[in-house]
Amino acid sequence: MKIYPLLLCLLIQLMSCQKSSHRGTVPPSLGTSDSLKNYLNITINHDIRVAIGEMASADENISEDFKMINRNDTVYIIRQFLESDHLDGKHLKVLSKHKTGITVKYNVGFHFMGDEKKSIYLPLNYVVTRKIGPDTVLPSFENIYKDPGFQKFIGLNEQKIYQQAYSTFISYYENIPENELKSCCPDDFENYTNIKKTDPNHLQSLDWEKHLLTVPDYKSMIIDIKDLTLSKNYVLVFNKEDEKP
Repeated sequence: MKIYPLLLCLLIQLMSCQKSSHRGTVPPSLGTSDSLKNYLNITINHDIRVAIGEMASADENISEDFKMINRNDTVYIIRQFLESDHLDGKHLKVLSKHKTGITVKYNVGFHFMGDEKKSIYLPLNYVVTRKIGPDTVLPSFENIYKDPGFQKFIGLNEQKIYQQAYSTFISYYENIPENELKSCCPDDFENYTNIKKTDPNHLQSLDWEKHLLTVPDYKSMIIDIKDLTLSKNYVLVFNKEDEKP
């Protein structure tokens, strides 16, 4: 009869070991809620989690600044306000017990700053790629701008950039009633009037930023996370253009 208590003890021990084993498959914690309070926290799956920060919030709550859309193995990170923070220059933490390989791609081009209600980019772009570690700072745009390949791209396409910047500038301001523009924004009206007089064949006499309100910027960032343990890829997409996935 003494065999039953012994079997019961063995059964309890076995169940305890199984629970410990299951707990061991959980990926490392992203940290305390206080330490990551101003981070954008993203759960890709049970094995991989990501934190990006620290982020400045337009609404005093990071979770309100961004919307996440999961589609298959891709997570789209969508800003909810034009004032919401960007990802470049932020600390990236990829938490996983699996071995990972990470690549970040910047789709860089030129941003027309005249419209305060939406993001407008010229239809010209160049991709800069960097390999990074799982606990590192995402390259800032200032760093990406200095990329030799991008600088060469600017040199080869300078005339095209001027033409597109000029066309975007004129298209935007010619849709604003003249009296309204003169009343609300006299400096913009004066600049627009002078730009209209510019010979389209001599646009390079203008300054991109001062006259055409156009600056170099990145349109989107793609963070490619490869789970080397399972040979599987996951992608985070951050798009600054007003396009929905």
